[in-house]
Amino acid sequence: MRRFTILCFSFLLTVMVSGSIYAGDKIEFSNEFNLFTSKNLEGYIKPFFTSIEESINSNLFSTAYYKDYWSVGLDISVSGMFIPNSQMFFNAERPEEFGNSKIVRTAERRGGNTLIDYIKNNEQPTIYGGRSTAIYAARQNPWFPDSTNKTIGYVEGNDISFMSGLPTMQLTVGLPSRTQIRFKFLSIGVSGEPLVYWGISASQRLDQFFQTFLPEERMAYAVHIAYAHASRDEGINFSSFAIGGHFSKTWDFGLTFYTGLQFETLSGKLEAVRDKSNADDYTNSPYKEIRNLEDLNVDISSFNTFRLLGGISYKIGSIELHADAAWASQPILTAGISFSFAKWGNSKDLEKERQMKKRKKIGKAK
Repeated sequence: MRRFTILCFSFLLTVMVSGSIYAGDKIEFSNEFNLFTSKNLEGYIKPFFTSIEESINSNLFSTAYYKDYWSVGLDISVSGMFIPNSQMFFNAERPEEFGNSKIVRTAERRGGNTLIDYIKNNEQPTIYGGRSTAIYAARQNPWFPDSTNKTIGYVEGNDISFMSGLPTMQLTVGLPSRTQIRFKFLSIGVSGEPLVYWGISASQRLDQFFQTFLPEERMAYAVHIAYAHASRDEGINFSSFAIGGHFSKTWDFGLTFYTGLQFETLSGKLEAVRDKSNADDYTNSPYKEIRNLEDLNVDISSFNTFRLLGGISYKIGSIELHADAAWASQPILTAGISFSFAKWGNSKDLEKERQMKKRKKIGKAK
């Protein structure tokens, strides 16, 4: 079981980062995945896709103080999530006849107690969880399909309390309308089957329309919207949407404090065919779906809906360092670095920056 959980975790990371693992139209899961029904696989990996969703929707802003000139830059960031206890386990589905004492008698050990013919929550570990709980079964009838109701075990977790997110590289474009647009794109494939991931976000500064703050206060607020999509034909397809608002305060020496609130979602599908090379090993499974070696069809979703964050950034020249912490379904830390390659246009903000650089040079010369 332990070896399988490592294979499972590695496979999911491979799908997210490297595309398909086999040539052909569909993803084919290895033999070990035949232990899962679609519903149980969905519960097992949902916290993993929560981590994916949170990392996708991190680093959408580091300031609301967008300038009135054209600019082009690059932002690189990393993130990590703390996994709460509530996402260490899920309620797994039981075989159809478990609980029917005329067909099968069951026993399981939970909380120090032995439970006979128990039919309530079947708590089992997610990919981040710990040890699983077996259900011991005594078949009451020798004929098929009653005879398939045998003892079953569940896949164990990997005892993970902190999970690294997907690294993010974004092209940033600033517009004279005090708008910033971010683009990200990645396409990696194996045997001609690519996994394509892309995302776009836009932030619009609003305070200048209402003259909320004095220019010397260097405070601003903005709204942002983001969309991301990942797909591998005949296998995996999901999208994420985020919308929110943020505020920032900047000081003359380059330090910025920022905070924001964001709504975000994730939805999609994971589909795969089972490995049928050892089909005879599963013809007596108590799960009908596994006995028939039906294709796996999993709904992709996330536990997370909202995040509230606060962070700081420090800008020196064309480089900005930024870091923030967010309260979410999985509390998250993010850090990154931004590079500004070019600025141009008829801009009051750009002229102010040039004058400030001149004053600094004169000060150093003195």
